[in-house]
Amino acid sequence: MLSTVRKLILVLIVTAVVVFFGLLGFNVYLNYKKTSIKEQAEKERQEAKKQLEEDEKLKRDIAEMTKQKLTGWTPPSNSYSILSVENINHLGMIDHETIACQNCNSCQNCQAGEECLNMQPKLIFTRKVKEYIHNVLDSIIKHVNSEELGPDNYNDNVTPFLKRYNAVLYGAPGTGKTELVNELVHHLHEKFSNPEVKTLTKEIEQIETKLEKARQQQAAISKKSEETTKEDKVLEQKVDQITRELTAKQKELSELQKSHWVPPVFKIDGVQLQTGGAVTDQPNPEDKLRMIIEKCKKQYFDNAYSDKPYIVFIEEADQGKNVMTAEKGKLLEEFKNFLSTSEDKAGLKAKAQDPNSIIIIATNNFDQIDPAVVRRGRLGEKLNFN
Repeated sequence: MLSTVRKLILVLIVTAVVVFFGLLGFNVYLNYKKTSIKEQAEKERQEAKKQLEEDEKLKRDIAEMTKQKLTGWTPPSNSYSILSVENINHLGMIDHETIACQNCNSCQNCQAGEECLNMQPKLIFTRKVKEYIHNVLDSIIKHVNSEELGPDNYNDNVTPFLKRYNAVLYGAPGTGKTELVNELVHHLHEKFSNPEVKTLTKEIEQIETKLEKARQQQAAISKKSEETTKEDKVLEQKVDQITRELTAKQKELSELQKSHWVPPVFKIDGVQLQTGGAVTDQPNPEDKLRMIIEKCKKQYFDNAYSDKPYIVFIEEADQGKNVMTAEKGKLLEEFKNFLSTSEDKAGLKAKAQDPNSIIIIATNNFDQIDPAVVRRGRLGEKLNFN
């Protein structure tokens, strides 16, 4: 009898252990399936979200393409920049009496501050490059002062325009091509800038900060109480007074900028002129360049057709090509017409470069450029930086 009871107890224990581990395994299986279902649901949710984002992007792209088809290609805001002493690295030229870089007035206005005054010039340019910089600056100054431009180095009296100083700068990276343009920016600022403009700009920034603080105080008081208090009225009068002061200063600055403007240098990255042509329904590089220049002029002069002088600097210009049709030895071929002053059958000027502008391009691949583009009358000045 005792043996039978022991056997029964043993069977019950074994059964309990089997049931326990069975239930434990079943519970693990259920948790696994539950987790798997959750993961699958999360994965499907993420995929649905991603698909929705892709669909939204596709809709936006289609809308943008439709807009471009209706309105034409529009230069993006990152396709150009307007160079100034605040956003260039001015190194200064060594041993050039005509253009003194040490302790010039614009050094007092650049970001380096007092350190700039003690800075020694670092650039060593060839005589030809120095003469080019001097000729460009001298001609722009004469043009702004309505003086007649004399003959150029070739005694060319036929084209007394700034465009005769169009140039191609070629050489390996880091040889000073961009620094030449920075020198032009620096000395144009030195010659034409008015210190009052910077002073007024700082005053306007201070007034704007003061106005913002007053409005924040006004908003904080309004949150505390809906009723108009004496403090509310005082702040309202203060805001009105600061606003009138700001408007007057902005008007004064606008008038000053109109009478004292610096001939600008527009910098364009050659990659922004690249196109796939008709295949991608984009304009050719020449038309892109023309439209970007018009946008620059509109922003700077408030007039896309202003006849005031300016310089265009195209960095890595050899990238401005039609990738579908470009050939070696024919780079920049599309720019031939833009760099000419050709006339159509009616005797009207084609959409070409402004005669009182200067186009300067930089390239590492001079030997790949179409020879017709770098001849005299288009990019006549060829400056080797190697």
